[in-house]
Amino acid sequence: MPEAPLSEVADLCIRGIRDDLFWATYPLDDMMRKLDERHTSMKDLTPPEYLREVSLMSAVKEDD
Repeated sequence: MPEAPLSEVADLCIRGIRDDLFWATYPLDDMMRKLDERHTSMKDLTPPEYLREVSLMSAVKEDD
């Protein structure tokens, strides 16, 4: 398996951070849903809206 030079990997990481395209994964209880949303966001080149916190003050209460 070919290896990429460390300088190229570093350049790619810096470019990803600078262009707001750098992704990191961390464990969550609902990891699969987050990964699906992350994949869709990455595929569609959209901002990671799924990472925004939901404000309980603005949440709409559903009817029972």
